[in-house]
Amino acid sequence: MTSVLPVSALTIRDLFRRRIFVTLWLFGGMMVLLSFPLRQLTIGQWTRLITDVGFGATDLCATFLAIFLGATLVAGDLDRRTLYPLLAKPLGRPAFVVGKFLGLAAVLAALVVTMTVGIIAMLLLARQPLALGSIAQTSMAMMLHAWLCGGLALMFSSFTSVTLSAIFGFAVALLGHTLDNLTYFAEKSHSAAGELLLGATKILPNLSMLDLKTLAAHQKMITWGDLLTRGCYAFAYAAALVAVGAAIFSRRDLK
Repeated sequence: MTSVLPVSALTIRDLFRRRIFVTLWLFGGMMVLLSFPLRQLTIGQWTRLITDVGFGATDLCATFLAIFLGATLVAGDLDRRTLYPLLAKPLGRPAFVVGKFLGLAAVLAALVVTMTVGIIAMLLLARQPLALGSIAQTSMAMMLHAWLCGGLALMFSSFTSVTLSAIFGFAVALLGHTLDNLTYFAEKSHSAAGELLLGATKILPNLSMLDLKTLAAHQKMITWGDLLTRGCYAFAYAAALVAVGAAIFSRRDLK
């Protein structure tokens, strides 16, 4: 743990300086602010529009940042040769990977929390009722979604290039949001390809279970026990991805 924390701190400092992070954070903030004047375009649906636009922008920015930044955590440092001084110290490769992920997770959490605060502020300015429970659940699920996507990109980054890591990360994330449809078609297809697809659905992450934006727009909630179950699934999956990435990177030849 003592070797992980310095890597996490360095990662947080580095990610906050990235232009793509600042750009997408500002873009997301502007979209949240834009939801306030856009409320005039609807009649009696102000809460739904503000939450739809606000959480939609938050989810988009968090997902893009998780994958783009996650893809650079290992492969980017390897390309820039900035990891060699760290690995020359008494720092194991698994600790390096775990520290990188924890730094990314902290940055993504800061993004989601600040934009959620912005959504609450817009609802207060519009004098709309606050369903804080629904907002809190959606924010938590969105944070877990971003962590899982970041874990995907980090795992791919442990053995391939930045570009391929981002491509693979987006591809798996897209499949994760269509997992229910893929499972349906796989079960209806009585062929070898269907069996292969059904096997793939057992491995792919179910990201749709972390999408609660529609519930937030209608000020509805799931039970906290259900949220805990989904959170444990996402946390365990992300931890497994980081563990796999650390194992792969530990055996990678850096010469």
